[in-house]
Amino acid sequence: MKTVVVNRRENEKTPFLRGILIRTLLDAGLAFDDAFEIATTVRNELANKKKITSGQLQRRVSSLLKDRGETEVLEQYCAPSVAPPRILVTSIDGAEHAFSRGRHTRYLQSTGIKTEKAEYTTELIYAQLIASGINSISTLELGYLTYLCLQQEVSEDAASRYLVWSEFQNSGRPLILLIGGTVAVGKSTIATEIAHLLEIVRIQSTDMLREVMRVMIPRRLLPVLHTSSFDAWKTLPIQDKPNREWDQLVAEGYRSQAELLAVPCEAVLHRAVEEGVPIIMEGVHVHPELLDRIPDNSDVIKVYVILAVLKSKKIKARLKGRGVDAPQRKPERYLNNLESIWSLQSFLLSEADRCNVPIVTSEDKEKAILQITREVNAELRKQFSGTAREVFGPVVESLAQITEVRPWHELLSGSRDRSPLDNNADKPAEEPAAPNKCVLFIIDGLGDLPISELDGKTPLEAANTPVLDQLAGSGRYGLVDPISPGEIPNTHSGTGMLMGLLPEQAQHLKRGPVEAAGANCVLAPGDVALRANFATIEHRDGVSLVTDRRAGRITSGTKVLADSLKDIDVGDGIRASFSSTDQHRGVLVLSGPGLSDAISDTDPGDHSMPLVLEKCRPLEPEAEFTASKINLFISEAGKRLKDHPVNIARLRSGKPVANGVITRGAGSCCELENLLRLQGVRAAVVSGCNTVIGLGRLFGFNAIRDPRFTASLDTDLDAKVAVTGLVLQSHDMVFVHVKAPDICSHDRQPLAKRDFLQRLDRAMVPLLDAGVMIAVAADHTTNSNTGAHSADPVPALIYQPDSEFKNVKVNFGETDCRAGNMDRQLSSEFIARALTLMSFPLQ
Repeated sequence: MKTVVVNRRENEKTPFLRGILIRTLLDAGLAFDDAFEIATTVRNELANKKKITSGQLQRRVSSLLKDRGETEVLEQYCAPSVAPPRILVTSIDGAEHAFSRGRHTRYLQSTGIKTEKAEYTTELIYAQLIASGINSISTLELGYLTYLCLQQEVSEDAASRYLVWSEFQNSGRPLILLIGGTVAVGKSTIATEIAHLLEIVRIQSTDMLREVMRVMIPRRLLPVLHTSSFDAWKTLPIQDKPNREWDQLVAEGYRSQAELLAVPCEAVLHRAVEEGVPIIMEGVHVHPELLDRIPDNSDVIKVYVILAVLKSKKIKARLKGRGVDAPQRKPERYLNNLESIWSLQSFLLSEADRCNVPIVTSEDKEKAILQITREVNAELRKQFSGTAREVFGPVVESLAQITEVRPWHELLSGSRDRSPLDNNADKPAEEPAAPNKCVLFIIDGLGDLPISELDGKTPLEAANTPVLDQLAGSGRYGLVDPISPGEIPNTHSGTGMLMGLLPEQAQHLKRGPVEAAGANCVLAPGDVALRANFATIEHRDGVSLVTDRRAGRITSGTKVLADSLKDIDVGDGIRASFSSTDQHRGVLVLSGPGLSDAISDTDPGDHSMPLVLEKCRPLEPEAEFTASKINLFISEAGKRLKDHPVNIARLRSGKPVANGVITRGAGSCCELENLLRLQGVRAAVVSGCNTVIGLGRLFGFNAIRDPRFTASLDTDLDAKVAVTGLVLQSHDMVFVHVKAPDICSHDRQPLAKRDFLQRLDRAMVPLLDAGVMIAVAADHTTNSNTGAHSADPVPALIYQPDSEFKNVKVNFGETDCRAGNMDRQLSSEFIARALTLMSFPLQ
């Protein structure tokens, strides 16, 4: 019985296919063996089920990934659930497939581009495609765009390697990659990953060929075949063994066995040449001379590398590790022959040097893979030297003039012109949509109170903000209460209201699930998520004191710290896992039976430090179990973080240590309605803050992240505004969130807040001529005198290009907004007014 997967959103029903799930997990970055195991587990669980929803299937797979600690894969796997409509890529033969960020990144990695730069380039390409509203593109167009992006954003060398690899791929010529090396250097592991990266489906191990030969030829006829390569010399009929050098004996034994294996190796390679298919052959018997057995008149590309571990202690450690991972491999036999293994490696390295083939050290697997891909690319460069026009064809000719004067991304946007890559560019232009477009700036913690250092002005009033003054003077401006008058808002509720959260559902919005959504942590029913901070905790006289609830706003090492807090068993079937998001911030997820989110915070909040670290308490009787598990986790986290290398380094440099975790905002998964979604508004959010990205995902908006956007003062405001302009082309409303003013107030730095607001004002200049509505508001007021949120209303404005308001002189700030031309109102009323002005009729 085939299980049917029901996609309620698309109203589609498709059969569950294990192969499709394997492919999806591979695209998300999971190793094949793990992907196969997970997909098989899911298939077995569904054996007696007639149907399952796509959401249920995703949650089950996410749970299996979470159990394995595959956080990065989980993030990639979950991303499609919140992604905009797919982009179709059309190949030269007319076949179509969906654009895959995972596959595009791997393609870039296969050219020898570092992982982080490959991921960055892919995200840039993807964001520009989405922002430009392009839903289909040819492989040649995509290839040329990627080439230009690498050229302008990464380096000429990266672009050149990509061009060579693309020409090779178009040629259809097969690649034969030979990977040699002694025991325990990682040949099979690296060969498998390289095969996945280069999309090579055939891998041949020489060990397997040797096993086949052992079955065919008994030990008594050919004893040298039935030994390990490092001790094959023991079976050779050498008369003067005692007089021979040890290294010479090891080398002769290896050669004897390798010559026997050369026959089946050559047969396999000849078969690959005849069929014109790529193959990777790996094993200790892969000698450089195997290259000579491949016909020179073939079109095949031949590459040989030898792997090496250059410290015997590391080989020894790897051999011991084999015994843990695979006891059947009997590590004692290898450990007892470590001297022979080391001697064999010395011989193989000398042979590699003699034959002038590259040696790749494999202590660091990722670096080894990068070097091998670059060796492949170096060989390809000897045979491929086509120009971009020759590789990508007519698309280059048609865009040649444009690319001489415009950056790569304008091939997609063309500023205000229609995209040259638009497949419908020859059709008559459609009438512009009726609704006006709007950019809504959510300036976190914008509001403030008078500051003595600023002559009794607030940072906003003291700032030189001609753009904000002009927008207010030519539009509507006044004060807005984020939640209700007299109520102190927090970031997620104040921002949520501005983004269209229905007031009656505000009580259901908890910070934990918001943070989880931002971190792409999919919550299963019953999971409890909490916002968490790395904090500095001191222990005095048996009392734990929080001395810095942000650990000095730690920015580096947080991912490594978080890795030590993954998948902790806190008993009774409950597992706790901490994920780092941005700076000191993170999310803690508890999974297991019997959990409740009715628990108190352990975060003492913004008050004068130090404060006693609060115990998590149940707010309802049934939550006592959950509270105890939180306390167990916090205790265990303190133990693991105390002597962590990151904290030792911070202590030596005089920085606050991140030796504890504090929590707040517990919540479970829930469905929330949104005013914009109900009105059919196409919305996006541009932010570097995990909380706001999480809100966008929960509300079904397109969440746009970029490495240049940070939740701090170093965020690239010009880039944020530029991307906003691109995103506006395919969306009705774009929320632009800026976190830094709130940080300045929390740190009691009003002058820094003033200066940042001046930077933001300058960055907004390009939007003045964009012909779009501009709104400005905030999630809450943050008092720079106390470093805490307050219940005061926030300054806000709405500007329309065709406004009937005259340009009056306004100093946009708290004082002028009290007497503004817009009545004091709630955030829910403010966003409703903005939608009305955009011509979205509210029901």
